[in-house]
Amino acid sequence: MLPLSQGGDDSFINVIALCPKDHRKAHFEKDSFLTQESLSNIVKAKLTVGNC
Repeated sequence: MLPLSQGGDDSFINVIALCPKDHRKAHFEKDSFLTQESLSNIVKAKLTVGNC
């Protein structure tokens, strides 16, 4: 997964829904657990299990 802002694909497979509070954390909070890597891992795990 690559964020749209970094040239990622504009498709449903490259999307994760966050509430506004967590969206801000993902962008601006230094020590947030919502890093690009952790979000990618969450999505990959869901795809592997087939929950999508």
